Amino acid sequence: MIKKPSIQWCVLGKTAPFILLVLSLFLTPSFLKAQSDPKYKLGFIPAAIAEVDVAFPIQEKWNLSGQVDLQLVTQGAYTNSNPYAYVQRFVIRPWLVYSGLKHMKLYVSYARNKKYEIEEAGNPEILEKRIIVMGTYMQNMPRGSLFEQVRFETSFLMIRTV
Repeated sequence: MIKKPSIQWCVLGKTAPFILLVLSLFLTPSFLKAQSDPKYKLGFIPAAIAEVDVAFPIQEKWNLSGQVDLQLVTQGAYTNSNPYAYVQRFVIRPWLVYSGLKHMKLYVSYARNKKYEIEEAGNPEILEKRIIVMGTYMQNMPRGSLFEQVRFETSFLMIRTV
């Protein structure tokens, strides 16, 4: 019978964990480096939203109406607590509404979303355009109504202007 050569680890076998621990304690601090402070820190940024919606009939015979949403979003920054300090976004959203189905309304819209640069908060200036398709379903309940909504939005143009 041929005996296979074997390596004896008896000396390192019992002391290997201790040696690894000592080496890791001495070598690890040399690889660690301090991280610099981030450019922006977590904090509270106050904001305010104002919206005006105007609805109007287009063609009663076809059950078509329209609606225009105007939205203005303002915000402060990490350095101030004024929610009206900067204009963050202005949105114009005209809707075409079809209400010819029982308990249902179908909507389609084009939205122009202008986001303004706010250097203190790190917001870039962006122009975004969206197409929106939405449907609502109304269920009459004993003491009111229940509305269900399905909405799909897609951004088809986003231009970073800065």
